Amino acid sequence: MIKKISALILALSLLACSGEKTPKDLTVINFQESAKKEVTQDSYKAILKFEQIGDNVVELQNNINLKMQEGVAAAKLEKDLDVSTGNYNVNQYWSQQLNKFSGYQAFQEIILDSQNKDALLKVAQKLQASGFIMSSLDSYLSPKTIASYRNELIEEALNRVKDRAGAVAKNLGKKQINIAQININSNDYSPYQGRVMMMKANMAPDAAMVAPTVEPSKQNVSIDIAVTVNLRN
Repeated sequence: MIKKISALILALSLLACSGEKTPKDLTVINFQESAKKEVTQDSYKAILKFEQIGDNVVELQNNINLKMQEGVAAAKLEKDLDVSTGNYNVNQYWSQQLNKFSGYQAFQEIILDSQNKDALLKVAQKLQASGFIMSSLDSYLSPKTIASYRNELIEEALNRVKDRAGAVAKNLGKKQINIAQININSNDYSPYQGRVMMMKANMAPDAAMVAPTVEPSKQNVSIDIAVTVNLRN
């Protein structure tokens, strides 16, 4: 793919600029081309946290630490899953009834990341059943996939540049085409948010935990190319 793009750029630059500063037959034009493709996101990320409130800050943090060790160890048993930890936070909390600080609130996050949706949801379900709370569950397009689509789009946009420069040169009666400058910009964005379904908090304590659900969103991958073209007779 990279060789194809390089060949296209070389094909566009048919003749290098001569030593003249301002040739009389030189015509300079500037224009833009773009290419865009909407693709389905292929990766998933879940952030869950274990949270507790208590009066004894040492005991509270010890509970968080133990629960996190158990959760991380269980999640790492799944091979198709990247497991990491996120924020660890301990704060005093304010009691509205007592009108004073009344203990501590602590939590730490565990982050699950995978292209295997079923593996991620299975582990998330187990963590939820053990007391973890789902903070977020999203889909996204992996950087590797974005890079592969960008290469396709660059090739598509460069072919358009080649055709457009040739058409302008023919219309003006110019035979020599030199692409003097090319600027490539990418703009990737997700027009939709991932659709997430999680269980309600008022489940019975002995009820079986149902796995959360996530459907991948669509995402636009786009390339914009600005070119400066020198045309000569």
